[in-house]
Amino acid sequence: SVYGIMDQHSWKTTYKGRAVGFCVNSYKPVAIDGKKGKFPEALQRVTLLDIPKEKLGKFPETLLICGKHDGLLESSRTAEKHLTSAGHRVKLREYPGIHGFLGIPVQWTFGFWKKNALPATEDIATFFAHGLDEVDGAKRVQYPVPSSLPIDYSVMAVGSLLTFLAGGSLYLVSELVTSVI
Repeated sequence: SVYGIMDQHSWKTTYKGRAVGFCVNSYKPVAIDGKKGKFPEALQRVTLLDIPKEKLGKFPETLLICGKHDGLLESSRTAEKHLTSAGHRVKLREYPGIHGFLGIPVQWTFGFWKKNALPATEDIATFFAHGLDEVDGAKRVQYPVPSSLPIDYSVMAVGSLLTFLAGGSLYLVSELVTSVI
């Protein structure tokens, strides 16, 4: 799972509580007439932790990935405990970053992608190619050493853009003031 909502409770007091609640509630059944109806228990199960341990059966080995500053981090930790206590193989990887760090364009990260998106991508590739045991093993997939990757120009690009915008704004303000005087 990447950025998963694993339960219906641990995230409610986080900064993402309302947004996550909207997402979770979007999957819950609603009666056609809009009234709250009684639905079978199975239809109320919208997250992993809603499934009783004894019903997980042959749940596959699982790699959980989450940012250390993600409002869903506690949900991922809870899911890891739930699956482990049910006898399933699971590994939780926490990376520096926020929710969605794996989807942020590298040009916007000021080089931080080397500390979260790159190792997370390597973990995912290793997991799919060789399984959970090799995520920390000898068969770990590794991309080129970050220092050998192209220079990250994001700092210069953003700095140039801000300078341009500030310069443009200052120019417009000076033109306005000049025209009024």
